[in-house]
Amino acid sequence: KPHMFLPRQSRCSLSLPALLLVSAFLALVVASRANHHDENQANAFDMFLSTSSDLDSDLDSDLDLLCPFDLLVPDSEAPRSNGADPRLWQQVLQVYVHDDALVDGIALAAFDYAALRRDHPSAFFDFLDQLANSTVFDEGSDSTESERFSVAMNAYNALAIHRVYSHPCKASFGHFCWPTRSIRDLGDQFKTVWALDAGLIGYKSYTLDQLEALIRGMGDPRIHACIVCASVSCPNLNTFAYSVDAHLLDCQKNASVRTFLANPKKGLAWNNSTQTLKVSPIFDWYQSDFDNSVYDGVLNFLLDFIPSWMATEIRGSVETGSLTMTFFEYDWNLNTWQANNQHE
Repeated sequence: KPHMFLPRQSRCSLSLPALLLVSAFLALVVASRANHHDENQANAFDMFLSTSSDLDSDLDSDLDLLCPFDLLVPDSEAPRSNGADPRLWQQVLQVYVHDDALVDGIALAAFDYAALRRDHPSAFFDFLDQLANSTVFDEGSDSTESERFSVAMNAYNALAIHRVYSHPCKASFGHFCWPTRSIRDLGDQFKTVWALDAGLIGYKSYTLDQLEALIRGMGDPRIHACIVCASVSCPNLNTFAYSVDAHLLDCQKNASVRTFLANPKKGLAWNNSTQTLKVSPIFDWYQSDFDNSVYDGVLNFLLDFIPSWMATEIRGSVETGSLTMTFFEYDWNLNTWQANNQHE
């Protein structure tokens, strides 16, 4: 199961004021849960988690209570020279990710590709340069697991965005541009976009498929809520970059999963009346990744990251043999921000 971590500053003890604050918070959580247990799913999701920087209001979120509130990579985090500084990538995310978008009826965090093309921020290209020089995946490297996760997941998200950034037009004729509507538009006549070279890590060229395989091979299925394929139905981009610090990274992975599952239009929706659990097709496509000693299947994984009242209802449905699991249709349109798609 996901582990509980004390703040990175201390794994030994909490001060008395901190203990009182946590106790008071838990008391409010218990009261809130008692008052709202029977509310409809939409309200429950709002109460549970609205953005990746919020804490769960459900008691199952105890494991996250001691995580940093904003989950940002701190200015004090200086990665070793063999990696790529996540603070640079975080600067880009902080400016160009808008978490109040509504695209095709789905609430999401959208990315402002047009503004990125306009601004050409040095932080973005400095980060890509550092990726190209990173040695964390070199044979014999002394890189830590958290460093490898940080570099690989940040690289996937940055390189997917760079692919869209570099190809604003699906086709062009003179001054005419047929705009790119989906990252899947960006393959060529011989290869899909996933099989084309996306960028360099350690002077080695990677496709998005190869980078995804590298990340999946690290054996943590939470990554499926962390890597973002520039599409509406993908998990949301966060405004934080993934940290090289093991404790903070664990908190960030948990938050990413909870945020994804809290979206009833693309992550998870539970209907107790019909005993139907609807989830992202990601959990179908990558089902084998969840069959490990930690989670033992997709359903057990999901139950670890949803409110306990919902998990109880779903377990009851499993016990009676009435549970039906279905999957959302995947929306491959770009997760692009425009002023007119702001969610009111």
